[in-house]
Amino acid sequence: MKFPLVLIACLLAGCATNSSTRVLTPLDSGHEVTVTAGQVLVLELPSNVTTGYGWSCRNDGEVVEQFGQREYMADAHPLGMVGVGGTEIWRFRAIKTGRQSLRLDYIRPWEKDVSPVRTVTFNVVVEP
Repeated sequence: MKFPLVLIACLLAGCATNSSTRVLTPLDSGHEVTVTAGQVLVLELPSNVTTGYGWSCRNDGEVVEQFGQREYMADAHPLGMVGVGGTEIWRFRAIKTGRQSLRLDYIRPWEKDVSPVRTVTFNVVVEP
């Protein structure tokens, strides 16, 4: 009776590792990220839109492409509380094999000639 349970557990574990979505956070910044063509990268970046800051993407290449609109999810907070931070969510799809860096800067878009408060870079390698 234990054999079928072990087999099911192994099959489920195998499915989990072949996910078509890969979530990245600032902890992954600066590291090489390997994905397969067609796989989706979801970037979850801390943000606080009430300060005017937001993430701006420099996507120079043709290996991954952004799709959909970026989303913002506020952190849990008491009703009526203002100035609450949250998470910006960006989605990219690996469209062909190769290498590409995704760089996102945390900026106020109207401020010119000002260095970003924070920068994250994801070095993406897309395999067949």
